[in-house]
Amino acid sequence: MGRLEGKVAVITGAGLGIGKAAALLFAREGAAVGVVARSATNGPAVVEEIKAAGGRAAFFQADVADAEQIKAAVDGTVAAFGGLDAIYNNAGGSSTADGPLHEVSAEEILRVVGVDLLGTMWASRAALPHLIARGGGSIIHSASTAALKGLGNLSAYSAAKGGLLSLTRSMAVDYAPHRIRVNCISPGATNTERRMMLHAQRTKPIVGVREVLAGASEPVEVAYGALYLASDESLRVTGQIFPIDGGISIA
Repeated sequence: MGRLEGKVAVITGAGLGIGKAAALLFAREGAAVGVVARSATNGPAVVEEIKAAGGRAAFFQADVADAEQIKAAVDGTVAAFGGLDAIYNNAGGSSTADGPLHEVSAEEILRVVGVDLLGTMWASRAALPHLIARGGGSIIHSASTAALKGLGNLSAYSAAKGGLLSLTRSMAVDYAPHRIRVNCISPGATNTERRMMLHAQRTKPIVGVREVLAGASEPVEVAYGALYLASDESLRVTGQIFPIDGGISIA
């Protein structure tokens, strides 16, 4: 029996990278997965891969920064599979337009906060009534090393991800009476397609990054952290921050 047998999960940003790895892993462990992505190509491809392996999944195209779109995706998952047990708020990411605060455009600040912080809030807000109705469940946020230590040239991203740490703790207190646990994974350097693309495009270095003691993560290694938090193995874990960063946050 899989670690998520009989459960239903929503994963945002599930078309590529960590989100895709998590969708494949959750499905392999028995969950029915609502695959949420902006791309009308990548998301359906993930669903087809899950189904080809004998799993259950459905695709929902949504931008998490749009509260109505992500609500429709969450509600659609519940309609398709009969309930909700977990949501992994994986969608987000930095960009090469970030930098020292006085150099970052207002548009970029609003975009980053809209996706990385507000997008997580909208998705969680949409999921909570279903988790309450289910009698409990798991909410998993995704922060970053940038939320745990000072990194230069990432002011908007750092602020948005830092907000997720406080949101995690606050929500853990609010929803404990409903048996809903809220935790946050904080990935560091991870070998995703997006990271490789940004690395090639970046003209301003991320100041403060030192040695990655245990090396950069593969997407599935981060996904295994989310699997633990979505499973009943973590029933007594809430309000916690889990760095999966090769030790970069202490280097």
